[in-house]
Amino acid sequence: MGTTYIISGVGKLGRESQHLVMKDVEGNCSRILPSKTDQLVLVGNVSISGEALRLLCQKRIPTVLVARNGMFNSRLEYGQSKNVFARQAQFRLWDKEDGCLRIAREMVRGKIAHQLAYLQKHLGNLREDGGSLRGELRQYLEKVDKVSSLESLRGVEGMASRVFYDFMRMHLKPEWAVFRKRTKHPPKSNVNAVLSFLYTVLGAKVRCAVELQGLDPMVGCLHELAYGRDALVYDLVEEFRTPVADAVCCALFNLGILEPQDFRLYDFEQEVEVAGVQEVVEGGSSKGILLMESGMRKVLQRFEEKMASEIVYGPEQRQMSYQEIVYAQAAHYKKVLLGEVEEYRSFAYR
Repeated sequence: MGTTYIISGVGKLGRESQHLVMKDVEGNCSRILPSKTDQLVLVGNVSISGEALRLLCQKRIPTVLVARNGMFNSRLEYGQSKNVFARQAQFRLWDKEDGCLRIAREMVRGKIAHQLAYLQKHLGNLREDGGSLRGELRQYLEKVDKVSSLESLRGVEGMASRVFYDFMRMHLKPEWAVFRKRTKHPPKSNVNAVLSFLYTVLGAKVRCAVELQGLDPMVGCLHELAYGRDALVYDLVEEFRTPVADAVCCALFNLGILEPQDFRLYDFEQEVEVAGVQEVVEGGSSKGILLMESGMRKVLQRFEEKMASEIVYGPEQRQMSYQEIVYAQAAHYKKVLLGEVEEYRSFAYR
């Protein structure tokens, strides 16, 4: 069982007996076995027939729709979990800032520790001298335990992320890999286009794990509550950004897997391709960089390889894949909520 990805400029998902069938405009078909799919991600302009929708609902397959720009669009919902006590514990925790701060500190500590570990591993391969960035990240890691509010903690997390993105800019080898700063909605460079897409598919994985535990994805600790925001998903994603998404992004460019022709300049408001340049200067423009279908396939292949790779998961002292660790961290968070475990702990990445 695993995640099945369907990428199509224009296509339709239909049904034949107990199979899902994807057909593109050229008549090419691919079959999907629901019994071998625990999540379905549709990327691009994919329509779903009524029969296919009924089969998805019957099998309760989590289905995520992602726009061509790699951003989340919508998902099929099958109703909330019956575990009202877990959701009740989430809201009780949110009303106690000290409790939220304790868990959020560990999430941010884990994220910065992962950033620092990745930086130290690749420091010798930088195009520029990045020694000072290591010192800055260490300072922000030390500040995590000193903050007295969630707002201050979010500030520390944001500053550490900016430092790490500065490192990524120096770490990327191809001259055509543009990453002046993190931009989104729309992404203003090819690197940003890849990061946005990776963060979206990573978030889909985490949300699936959260829902499996019967938790409300919109009630977390670190991210503020907001209408339609999956705060808990964003919270748990933070620990996986660098060892999974950021690492995959850098490898795709540095190993020559992605190429300039995998990107296009695109007007996201008009939904038309414009030209083949790599960077958009205008901050308020609706134009951005679109990751083409060829590039998406490369990104997803590398992403799934990373999710299947294994590291030692501290709490259980055994080799586990990142996919398994995502589910383990969601289960661990639930145990903390219900008082089965005293303190939340981020996983260690080296």
